[in-house]
Amino acid sequence: LSLERRYLDADGNTVNLNNVQVGDLVYVELTASHDEPRTLRDLALTDRIPGGFEIEDPRPEGQLRPSWFDSSQEWNVDHFDVRDDRFEAFGTIGRRYINNRWTGQTVKLVYTIRATTAGTFSAPPSEIISMYQHDRWARIDGGTVRISRP
Repeated sequence: LSLERRYLDADGNTVNLNNVQVGDLVYVELTASHDEPRTLRDLALTDRIPGGFEIEDPRPEGQLRPSWFDSSQEWNVDHFDVRDDRFEAFGTIGRRYINNRWTGQTVKLVYTIRATTAGTFSAPPSEIISMYQHDRWARIDGGTVRISRP
């Protein structure tokens, strides 16, 4: 499994988390994939929210849906859960036939967070794991967030 997280603005530009102001809306794009020739089921993705932010919209639709997001790769999750400190998604990542062989699929999720509190905070790691095959997992390192007053 592999996992990537990007913080973007409404135009799809990368957001520097050390230069955010209270009130800024940030899109979180998560990309998960695998390279196995079979479908991986019972996956749990946990994306912990950086301090100073709150989840604004767990599934942006309509005008909030960014034009840069490729909905053909959207992960059709079985279930998602929103907590004060995390976004969780559960589901299956399928497979596809490319260059005469089966390989894993790449899926994406996007949700929005809003900067609500000024200060320096932690951006915790995120992970995706197979709930029943513990040797299948990926983790993203955390970092630091700096939110200033406008």
